Amino acid sequence: MRLGRLRADRGWTYDQLAEISGVSRATLIAMETATPRSRRPDRPASRGSLESWWKVAHAFGLPVADLLSALDD
Repeated sequence: MRLGRLRADRGWTYDQLAEISGVSRATLIAMETATPRSRRPDRPASRGSLESWWKVAHAFGLPVADLLSALDD
């Protein structure tokens, strides 16, 4: 996924991106690996909220549409 490539290209760890973006490490991992943050049956799987994607895009200096369009790939 593009998010992982962007993070790797900058040499950022999940912790560094979490600090820069304000998005939790667990959410970043879920967004990057497409795994749910919560395994509780009463909570749907999430790849991150729109706000989380916006914060991450801002951390990379990109429009959020660039990151979201990568989900179609």
